[in-house]
Amino acid sequence: MSKVVCGIVGASGFVFGAIGLLGAYDQTQAYVRALWYFLIAQVTLSIAIYAIDMVELHGCEAWTSTVQQHTEYNPVMDEVAQAGQCSKTRVEYSVAWLVMFMIRCYFIFEVWKYYKSLDMHQHYTINFEKESRFPSVFVASAAEGQGSPPMAATPQSGYGSFESVPPQRSYVTRTAPPAYVANGR
Repeated sequence: MSKVVCGIVGASGFVFGAIGLLGAYDQTQAYVRALWYFLIAQVTLSIAIYAIDMVELHGCEAWTSTVQQHTEYNPVMDEVAQAGQCSKTRVEYSVAWLVMFMIRCYFIFEVWKYYKSLDMHQHYTINFEKESRFPSVFVASAAEGQGSPPMAATPQSGYGSFESVPPQRSYVTRTAPPAYVANGR
């Protein structure tokens, strides 16, 4: 049973992986969220399958002497039990599962961080077509050295991006009108 469930989850991983890849490429928060939910479901299912498999492996030694091997035949369990490798198989399975569990948790964390960064830094596509559904708004940030304090570089500021941070206090340096500068005064 666990082999079938793992196969279905593994096959659906191709679909959700493609959705997550498209979400990362387009910076679409909904697609990245779908991948994140799939990864959480995959880890949850992995825990359940591990528990079921460990219950089955704890009865491994009984396969050599009971009728269970004849009524509910499992060729893998029979081979492991006949070779006397039950405890070694449990340890190897637990170590391999723990390594995969840690890798999957790391992936979940990284996808979650990226999902949250998309939430905080709302990225918008710039489109120059006339019939675009996005407004044609460009905000140019103030250049340093022109009477304003240096601005922190953020993903929201700069030419061609939407400004989503609250406006900062601007500093104005009073200069002479251009006519006086042109006359050399």
